[in-house]
Amino acid sequence: MREIGEVRSITSSGFLTIGKLKWLSLFSDILVAWFVSTYSAVLVLMARIFRKKSIIFVGGADVNVDPKMGYGLLTSRWKRWFIRYALRRATYVLPMSKHLEERTREIGNYDGSNIRQVAPGLDPQLWQPGQNKEDMILTVAACPTEDRIRIKGIDILIKTARSLPDVPFLIIGIKPGVLTSLHIDLPPNVTIKPFLKENDLLPFYQKSKVYCQPSRIESFSFALAQGMLCECIPVGTNIGGIPEVMGNVGYLVAPGDHEVLASSLQKALDTHSDTGAAARNRVQAKFSLFHRSEKLKQIILG
Repeated sequence: MREIGEVRSITSSGFLTIGKLKWLSLFSDILVAWFVSTYSAVLVLMARIFRKKSIIFVGGADVNVDPKMGYGLLTSRWKRWFIRYALRRATYVLPMSKHLEERTREIGNYDGSNIRQVAPGLDPQLWQPGQNKEDMILTVAACPTEDRIRIKGIDILIKTARSLPDVPFLIIGIKPGVLTSLHIDLPPNVTIKPFLKENDLLPFYQKSKVYCQPSRIESFSFALAQGMLCECIPVGTNIGGIPEVMGNVGYLVAPGDHEVLASSLQKALDTHSDTGAAARNRVQAKFSLFHRSEKLKQIILG
């Protein structure tokens, strides 16, 4: 967006946020919210009062909900009215996947005439394949809590690893102690690492032949797309936005089925490396920074 004009941002909570939004509304041409929330409803109201354009990016937890896992803003019923108002009254609502577009229409309970799907953008110059792949399975998932372990399917992945004792698994993003609190013991072929910055992830993507996304809930999966750009062969669950990322490349499985997941991971390890190149080509064609930038320019300047 900085290519289009000056960007002023706020990160805030509480009643003071309302005052900040009102003040910025006076001096802004377009008001943008990252995720739909109660604050987004205030932003949209301010935009309508001052006759400005409003844009909401839909990210996932704002329109997806699973009370059993404690996932999603909509687990709080009083927020539903605000979220519905924001979706219906914003100038544009921008979900990042077809899955989120469907959820947005459902949660907003409207025709979705203001919805414009804008896929995430990844930098293919940053996420480059390496020289040599190892027969290793990589998963990247920020899991600081027990709920996140279940949401990302890490418990199923560890169970799957026991069925493939000769295959090394690397899971990045696990907070120390979370697995212990869930009484999950690691088999010898599983290594875990804490959360890493994006630049530090690159070498692990480059050396892993297979990337696995075993999530129970997933709106898109940046990590899966990053792995595919690094020519990892993808294996993922057929939920949310994962099938949109993978297309016809790799292997899709039902969430929670560790036996089918183990079989699919073994197939991926046995698959010719050309599949990794096809995975990279797909993400480059569908989810590049250039495509995202051009789409946003059309919406904002149109």
